[in-house]
Amino acid sequence: MGHPISHDDSFVSVAPSVEVKSESAPVETAGIRHFALLITAVYFVIALIGILNHEMWRDEFQIWLIARNSHGLIQFFKNCEYEFHPLLWNFLLYVLTCFTTSLIAMQLLHLSIATTVVYLFNRYGNFLIFEKVLFSFGYYALFEYGSRPGVFAGTGGHPTV
Repeated sequence: MGHPISHDDSFVSVAPSVEVKSESAPVETAGIRHFALLITAVYFVIALIGILNHEMWRDEFQIWLIARNSHGLIQFFKNCEYEFHPLLWNFLLYVLTCFTTSLIAMQLLHLSIATTVVYLFNRYGNFLIFEKVLFSFGYYALFEYGSRPGVFAGTGGHPTV
């Protein structure tokens, strides 16, 4: 009866609680954060080279021209009635065209969104490291979502997603 382990199935012995130091969690989090920042920085450089050398397609020009040439928000939404890009992307372009008419601004906006997605995926994604690297530097992340404005970093703006 004094022995903590019993052969009776109804008795379960629980090990004494062990205090875990809270210092180990921030070290692991810092490692993940540094990994995510490193992968994101490399992704940003490669995607920046890609997006600055990317020739714009007709659908990318079309939404930019609609945003640039609309004379008000109501006219803009009416002009976007038959567009397949997500409405949020269209609205962001409209706001951007209020400040500049440069197409590079649209590309940099898209690059910032795609880079943010890659960081969040690498920082909080529950995947193995090599899976995170494969995704970050794969076809969809670098070409489809990284260098084609309007595909919009995996939010459903592309017909294959």
